[in-house]
This record gives sequence, C-alpha cells and structure tokens, in this order.
Amino acid sequence: MKTPITRLRLRTELLDDPDTRARFQKDLDEMESMVIATLDFMSGVNQQEAIQPVDIMALLESLQADAQEMNREVIIQGTALSPYPCKPTALKRCIGNLLDNAVNCQNLCGR
Repeated sequence: MKTPITRLRLRTELLDDPDTRARFQKDLDEMESMVIATLDFMSGVNQQEAIQPVDIMALLESLQADAQEMNREVIIQGTALSPYPCKPTALKRCIGNLLDNAVNCQNLCGR
C-alpha cells in the first residue's frame, strides 16, 4: 500500500495547479495515515492518538467541501456549540465513512 501512495505523491508533484496539488497532497497524507494505523492495528501495535478538543463545525465543513469537490451534496444542519474532546483522525474517519455511506445509499435509492 505504501508504494502506490509514494508513486501518487511523485505524480502529484508534477501537477501544475497549486490548489489541486495541495488537495491531492492532503488526501494522500490522510490515506497514508489510515494505512499506517491499519497496519499498526493488524500487527498489534496500538497507535495512540491524543485526545484533543475538535471544532466539530470546522470538521463537518471540511468534509462537506471534500464532498462538493466530488459533486456530492452534503447539507449541514444544526451547530455544535463547543469543541468535542476526541481523537481527531478517528472522528474524521468515522464521520467521513458515515457521509460516504449516506450519499451512496441516497444515490442507490434514487433520492
């Protein structure tokens, strides 16, 4: 898994548009983090992510922007009034998976 990510990183460096390059690099960093966490989990190494306060609205807006880049509609309703103490990468992965599942289900149901 690490070799294809490295190849994608090299190809990303060749992109002319700095905004596109930055988005690709961000996605690759996230992907690499998930691969490392999965490999550590599978090998019995427990990667300890520190619990820290997370701005839930900023997290949701970031996921919404990612979805919009893929022509997917995600609507945020309500507001979080205070930061939530959690493991940020784990929470982002969890909410991202829920959003992906919801969008995919919506597409399959024709809504």
